[in-house]
Amino acid sequence: RHGYDVVLHIKQSSVGAYLASKKGNNGFFFGSQNGVVKIWHPDEWHSGSYMELVDTGADFAIDSVLDAGDQIILAAGEGGTLRSSADGGTTWSDRSESIPFGVVGGLVRLANGDVAFFVSQSSIISIFEGKPDTTRWHKLADFPLEFAKSTGAGMMPQLFLSHDHLILTLPNKRFVVLDPISGSSEIADAPIDFFGFDIAPDATIWCL
Repeated sequence: RHGYDVVLHIKQSSVGAYLASKKGNNGFFFGSQNGVVKIWHPDEWHSGSYMELVDTGADFAIDSVLDAGDQIILAAGEGGTLRSSADGGTTWSDRSESIPFGVVGGLVRLANGDVAFFVSQSSIISIFEGKPDTTRWHKLADFPLEFAKSTGAGMMPQLFLSHDHLILTLPNKRFVVLDPISGSSEIADAPIDFFGFDIAPDATIWCL
């Protein structure tokens, strides 16, 4: 139809809300399909809460969103997607130049203000870190990407920060403990059979 923007319609109709993360102390970010970040704004001044859809300019699903401070937002996802906004989500820049093609996720903020994330490829998963507004990411480590027979489709890698150490959970029901300063790491087996991970406010990792 005349004047009908197909791409705009697809993005405005983006469904799904993936992996909530805090927007400062006021709201939440969600990943979504078609390069869209969803921002949930709470009920302020009794005007009602609402969900804002923000186009990052990417074409792939966004799986992870991080408030990196100083109005910087990072969004990561499928197809090697890693983008940042320095103005609260109005404009976005590509930050994927120095990382391999794969699924990018697990965005976390380190104690020194840097950010870390993983890139998952067919048989390997890598952890990178760097400044929130950089395109020069430093690889911390590589680990084999193996699946357990009982894992199921929903068991995907996750990255957490716990007591200044990065915890990378793997689809084979093992997890990595990585010191981002020294680069030393160890792979351990979970103490119980489980189907997912989560982290408590006190940085304790739970096997679910």
